[in-house]
Amino acid sequence: HVRLCGGRDAVRLPSTRPWPGREVVEPAVAELGDPLTEALNHPAGKLAEAALARLRKHQPEMGAGLPGPVRQYFEAIGEDPDGQLGRVMLAMRLHYLFAVDPDWATEHMIARLDPARSQEAASLWSAYGWSPSVGPDLLRAFKGPFLEILRTEAPEYRKLGNLRSLFMAVCLEAPDELTDPEIRGVVDGLPEKGLKTVIQSLKGRLTGEAPERARVWQEKVHPWLREYWPQAAVRNTAETSDAILELLAECGEAFAQAVEWSLEYLRPHERRSLNRLNENGHAEQYPEAMLCVLDRVVDAEVLLVYERPHLREILDALVGMNPDRNGDPRFQRLYRIATQ
Repeated sequence: HVRLCGGRDAVRLPSTRPWPGREVVEPAVAELGDPLTEALNHPAGKLAEAALARLRKHQPEMGAGLPGPVRQYFEAIGEDPDGQLGRVMLAMRLHYLFAVDPDWATEHMIARLDPARSQEAASLWSAYGWSPSVGPDLLRAFKGPFLEILRTEAPEYRKLGNLRSLFMAVCLEAPDELTDPEIRGVVDGLPEKGLKTVIQSLKGRLTGEAPERARVWQEKVHPWLREYWPQAAVRNTAETSDAILELLAECGEAFAQAVEWSLEYLRPHERRSLNRLNENGHAEQYPEAMLCVLDRVVDAEVLLVYERPHLREILDALVGMNPDRNGDPRFQRLYRIATQ
């Protein structure tokens, strides 16, 4: 048996991440029940951490393979039937290991990512999902099982939100790496929670000043939504509608255009996003678009009482810009709800 001694390696990976998922700072202790928690305190996991530390000290050339002095440790982890928790630790650094030695990573790690062939798949994907990143070669190596597990709702697959965010990063940053059928296959199979992650990932792209947000909406976010967002009414729920409202709030000067896309998919819901909808003064700048949104999402039978003051604030802003809106039947309905 190969054993190494040493504490946890605190060195971050080299910054060579072409398409990172949502960045997560690696915790000292993982979530309760997560396979990573067990791996952190298991001899196989500690061996894997020590092996990674030794590997970095050798500063291996990318693609040159595992250096001889450390290869025996990785072989021990990769080949031992009882080495699963060591492989869990290595899965967190899969992008790095694949860059160093794609053949070793393919044989010992990627071969175990297929849930149809490996009982380790869920734990390895969960570890990889802590801070996932992928390049074109790694994506091609594990694309089949990767796209499959994005659609799962199985509780043993943790950190799926991060993996779905990684999928969106590939869609937007390297669109030629996935075919239209592959993208549609994932989106069509996503549960409600997954669709919300899609919208949240797109919202994260909308940063900077209002003109920059509008540019990103027009060049990246809207084209993707127009092409791939599910049309079926059953897929567009109050929860996805709430996420879409948060997206609209971040669209800057493209607010009216984003509203035009969204109206087909918005649904009445109880709470959360009305107060954010006007944070950037959209009611004053785009009153007709704002009124259209409110008319779609506000229902007297659904909206919670404590959300009505937020509705009243937006309506007051609308009528403050144009008193004639008092005569609009949509405005009148909404005002009655806001003042009940």
